[in-house]
Amino acid sequence: MVKIINVLAFLIAPIYLIMAQDCCHRQSQMIANLEAIKHEFEISYAPFEWKKKCLNWNLDQEVEKAKEKILSSPSLSNKHYHQIIRDLFNSVQDLHTRAEFYATEYAFLPFCVQGVQDHYFVVWVDNLWAKKEQIDLQVGDEILSFDGRPVKEVVEEIRLSAFGASRNKTYQHLSEWQLTLRKAVRLQDVPQGPIEIVSRKPDSQQVHSFVVNWEYTPEEIKNNYSLSMPLNLDREDEDKPPFFHQEHILPFYASLADHSPCLADKAELLGAKINFFPALGPVLWKADSPIFDAYIYSLKNNKNIGYLRIPDFQGNAYQVGQFQQIITKMESCTDALIVDVMNNPGGFTFYMYALASMLTSKPLTNLKEHFSITQENVYYAVQDASSLKDIVNDHDATQVLGTHIHGYTVDRQLACYLFKYAKYIQDQFKQGKYFTDLYPVNGIKTIYPHPTTQYTKPLFVLTNSLSMSCAEFLPALLQGNERAIILGEQTAGAGGSIIRRKYSNRFGIADLVFTQSLVYHYNEQPLENVGVKPDLTCLWTAEDYTKEFAGFIDVVNEVVSLRVDGLLPNTANLLE
Repeated sequence: MVKIINVLAFLIAPIYLIMAQDCCHRQSQMIANLEAIKHEFEISYAPFEWKKKCLNWNLDQEVEKAKEKILSSPSLSNKHYHQIIRDLFNSVQDLHTRAEFYATEYAFLPFCVQGVQDHYFVVWVDNLWAKKEQIDLQVGDEILSFDGRPVKEVVEEIRLSAFGASRNKTYQHLSEWQLTLRKAVRLQDVPQGPIEIVSRKPDSQQVHSFVVNWEYTPEEIKNNYSLSMPLNLDREDEDKPPFFHQEHILPFYASLADHSPCLADKAELLGAKINFFPALGPVLWKADSPIFDAYIYSLKNNKNIGYLRIPDFQGNAYQVGQFQQIITKMESCTDALIVDVMNNPGGFTFYMYALASMLTSKPLTNLKEHFSITQENVYYAVQDASSLKDIVNDHDATQVLGTHIHGYTVDRQLACYLFKYAKYIQDQFKQGKYFTDLYPVNGIKTIYPHPTTQYTKPLFVLTNSLSMSCAEFLPALLQGNERAIILGEQTAGAGGSIIRRKYSNRFGIADLVFTQSLVYHYNEQPLENVGVKPDLTCLWTAEDYTKEFAGFIDVVNEVVSLRVDGLLPNTANLLE
């Protein structure tokens, strides 16, 4: 018997040794991967110093915390490793900065909620689905419990998992969205099968319970680590766009649109054509536009007011043409214009410039930014400067750049700005700077009024905590140039462009997304973590969600009436 035990021990010992070596090797590879991510932070992350000052953030400490978690778990799964990486990115409290993972599994329920004052109201529901399931669920209903738990508790669990300790309203609302949309790509446990939901009608104490099944898509990618692959931080072979084509959009929104078109196209949370609230007054005219919700309505003082919603800033020349037609109508037929950028996830600054140029009759001084640069940026800046240096007229400019950039008309002045921008990047790098001094965003010092289409009358911009990225630049631009009154609530504080870094790995990491630039207000305070403060605060209440936003609409119309009657100045900081 003893001999048999000794033989078994002799045979089993190498297996345990191999397993131990494999765990050790796995840990070392995870730590090496973590060091690569740290290196990317140091090179690409523009708000580095601002986060130290604003949040007392320390990259070295956060990386050490991650390493300790890895070393304390010899048999760490890929999913738990992803969570460690997510926690590292969450520590910076940056809506633009995140790690993205490969996964296909997700589940959703065809309705969305948004919360206020610890109440959670349905803001969109697929009526065909509700009819098919034979459930009475409508916009304005309050959701009380979700799978046997209070909704507040479930949303809080989602928020802590997805975004960490930050408690601002933007993260809260994005967590509410995920109540009915669970995705493995965001490291969530994806449910399937039946779920019980308890709801209540407005102005009723009677509760209703119904059971529905999650719409489920299984996982097709098994992120199981095997033998290591050397880390490689080279970018994929692809055509490099000009350096001034920068994205200013929430990566979270892009993932929604990519994986859940049924929700992203219909739900009135992010990037939807139509906002939550109904028309602000009796409608006299409505635009026939597939892009913009726009109409003219009448106020009690016999003034005609325009309303124009910009759902996102991902447009091109076609959208700009639609916008131009609407502005022409508004200029001739209204006494004031309300521009709505609530629940707007951002997009491209040049498209924003194109729209802004039609909202003013005077030149607008652009915001400034500082941004990270490497030899890669300098290489492309040299190429662009070479192609732009001989431009002497508008025709030359269009031959090099095309007729427009995201709908913003190309001319000699724009080419001149971009040439100086390219030279500036080269000069900054020659001075040994990896993060530039402040310079106008995209190199555009001044946004000039559109040559034929301008709105010249009082202007208002509606904002909320889901006005993000490029949707913060527009109100900041108009507020700083004293062109508009900002009405609503403080914006998200996602203040820069993004850069994506892809590298070879076997941990299922798809992309690293970093904030590459840090945009500043005119008082040289960053937009990041601060956002745009409204001139007049107007918050949605629980009653708004159940009473068709009557209170919010009354406040908006009162402010507009005062401005049109000359009782409010058209300037920023009205409350000071």
